[in-house]
Amino acid sequence: MASLTVLTLVLPAGLLLLSYATLNGAAVFVDLKLSAALALLFLTLLRYWNQLRRKFWCTPAAPDGGELALWPLRRDAPWLEAPLDHLIDLLEQQAGACRVVVPDVHLALFQELRWPELAHQAAIVGPPAQLARLQALWSGQPQQGFILRRSDLILIPASLLVGALVLPLEIAVIGMAWQLAQMGDHSQTATLILGALLAFALFGLPFVVLAGFLLLGRFWFDRLRRRKTFYAFTQQRVLICSTILKRRIRSVALDQKIKVTLTPHPHGIGSLYLNMDVYLWWWLMGPPWWLPFWLDVEVYQPPFVERIADAAQVYAILQNQPPDTGDDPL
Repeated sequence: MASLTVLTLVLPAGLLLLSYATLNGAAVFVDLKLSAALALLFLTLLRYWNQLRRKFWCTPAAPDGGELALWPLRRDAPWLEAPLDHLIDLLEQQAGACRVVVPDVHLALFQELRWPELAHQAAIVGPPAQLARLQALWSGQPQQGFILRRSDLILIPASLLVGALVLPLEIAVIGMAWQLAQMGDHSQTATLILGALLAFALFGLPFVVLAGFLLLGRFWFDRLRRRKTFYAFTQQRVLICSTILKRRIRSVALDQKIKVTLTPHPHGIGSLYLNMDVYLWWWLMGPPWWLPFWLDVEVYQPPFVERIADAAQVYAILQNQPPDTGDDPL
């Protein structure tokens, strides 16, 4: 909320300042008063909606005579802003009858915490059945470090071949363009040749970058992807969380249509594939490391749990869980 308050003040002021700068120092005046007013109105409504949302999810529901359970939570930083919103998102999606209990729901700009000693504490209150769905039976991350896969038997020779073809040609073209530029020939023919060489060099540059990524960059990206990926298993769901650039969470219901297949790896590590027949390509080629960062998790992270420790024990836990009967809020 504090960050949204700052944006509410800074964005309209910045637009007005830019408009004033064009009025006094530019040849063309850009009138941004209406844009600043609309931005202020939109951000004010967004702050008000966020306050109503937090008030709803952080106010205990009226008792209906049923049993209530409490799940205490603690974190190193106070439960404010993004962490509180993420917790509300979780309840909104998976436990609609539960509520969050925190000491400070709203914190205005420059306002101090009322109870700093309690700001690190929070709790989820609600029916025991829904709280049980939220509690993880197991959580962890994929195997870390450098990993070679089946696809590397094809990709490493292919990347070496592409690099051997493109890189010498790119160096030769850039060298010819440099020599021609150093000659100082300003004739029309020399200018056309130099332009053609530069255009050819620019055309080949993406292939050089691609070859470098296939040879080295993809290993770095794969390592980063696994370091930023987290798994959690509840009674009825598998949660796959990716935190590359921004947090993305995929929830896969463990219903009767999901077939879980265990693929063991050396040293007790294994992978759990959900719907093995559908994602046979990913099993053969490995994770789609070649897709860009900004794509959603449903695209670049298929529903499988990759190279986790004690995979056999996790597989046994999943096999012993009752299937999702459809009464889950999701």
